Amino acid sequence: MKILIVEDEFNAREGLAAIIQRMCPQHEICGKASNGEEGLQLALKQEPDLIFVDIELPKMNGLEMIEKLREQHLQSVFVILSGYAEFKYAQKAIQYGVSEYLLKPISYDKLIHVIENIEQLGRSPTKSKKRIIPKNELLKTILLGLNNSRKAIELLGKTLVPKNLYLLNIYFRREYDIKKLQICFQTYSRNQKLENAVIITTFPKNRFMVVLINSKIGKEEMIHTLNFNLISILRQNGFSDSTLSLFPVNSLDALVGKLNSIQQLNEWGLSLGNKQVLLLDKIPKVKWNFKKENNYIRQIDMKALSIVKRGKPEKLKELNRNLLKFLTNEICPPKEFRNICTQYALSILVCYREFNVDTIEKVQGIKLFEAIRNSCTQNEMLDCLDQLILLYHTILPDQTYANSILVKKTIDYIAHYYVEKVSLEEIAKKLKVTPEYISHLFTKDVGISFSDYLKKYRINMAKKIMQTSNFKMYQIGEKIGYKDPKYFNKVFKEVTGMSPKEYMRKG
Repeated sequence: MKILIVEDEFNAREGLAAIIQRMCPQHEICGKASNGEEGLQLALKQEPDLIFVDIELPKMNGLEMIEKLREQHLQSVFVILSGYAEFKYAQKAIQYGVSEYLLKPISYDKLIHVIENIEQLGRSPTKSKKRIIPKNELLKTILLGLNNSRKAIELLGKTLVPKNLYLLNIYFRREYDIKKLQICFQTYSRNQKLENAVIITTFPKNRFMVVLINSKIGKEEMIHTLNFNLISILRQNGFSDSTLSLFPVNSLDALVGKLNSIQQLNEWGLSLGNKQVLLLDKIPKVKWNFKKENNYIRQIDMKALSIVKRGKPEKLKELNRNLLKFLTNEICPPKEFRNICTQYALSILVCYREFNVDTIEKVQGIKLFEAIRNSCTQNEMLDCLDQLILLYHTILPDQTYANSILVKKTIDYIAHYYVEKVSLEEIAKKLKVTPEYISHLFTKDVGISFSDYLKKYRINMAKKIMQTSNFKMYQIGEKIGYKDPKYFNKVFKEVTGMSPKEYMRKG
């Protein structure tokens, strides 16, 4: 094949050319361009079989270049190179018939795999003046609702027979092997004798694979085979956290622009689990009453904060599971499910922030909130929430530091409110720990009890007032939180060994 590379970054352009020449010496690099205009001219002159093109190019971007070459009826195969996983770019690329959309940095294996695929599919336009559009591309065009959907329906419709149509969606985790997933489905389709009636297309960024099944099998039988055969095959091959959803349709027209609907149904795996195939008509018509359930969720939040402040992060694991079990039992809709988990995580992270000001930045680094928003299974959500435990150990490797923060907050509270009625119970409530726990920590860290510290602090403040003013003793007592003059005298003598008047005479 003749290959053209259009890439504005010198190292990327030359590196790509070097890899192709070394790994695929049978192919010819017929040209290299650093901008869209140069790429356009080279493509028209050389008529390459395959063009690698970046999206962000000087003078003319990659998509504009492809559009102009299509207008000139150039039948090259296009592979886009991009640092952006933007859906709008992918949608536009499909509209122009782009074969692959590769995200930088590109691995050797992925690059060679793409070139070999293009060869095997016989899509080099030197072999045929008219490019045959694969069925999976036609299906993508229909699902995305692109301008040429009507033409795609006509072309795809010619390959189908008048039988039942099913759109099956298989959601998979990011780390799953898509190729292995396709093999699993092909095994299932052979077992069910569907091999001539299956069209597969994948959306790696959205993490799902769509299968169009054209079969004589009825709806109930199809559901049965998916539940007892396909799910079994997937679990046996390591796809324990995949979700299946099924759309029986009357015609290809019903699929136009249905990509969002497919994703929305898939999300119900979060609320309903993934042990059986999801069906649109089986989704519960429930309206989540947040006020009704708010009390339980608030209790969970309070327990989580108490666990963190007591330095027992491992106990969050059980609490995380209790929260998800509650949301599942109440059939909480996916959107609310994610919102509640986000708020739960946020309240814990705000607590972490009190210990370490860099917490939020670190959270952004691991993209915890994004992972929560993208979770479509209960195991995915659990993994997200369990990251809070790992994050705790990253931020607070020394539990002594966490404890000292609680003690410091107690001391700060006394310094601000010693004039008022200060109690251990009130402080413990504000810190969301038990009075017994903060009392134990305080005595351990400071060396004296909370009540003794409060007395000493107030009496020290009284001494300062005595040295700098002419207030009467009862007035001084009031200024440090003792309204009863007799009790003030008693505490002063208890702390200093002398009465206030004796202290004044001595001073």
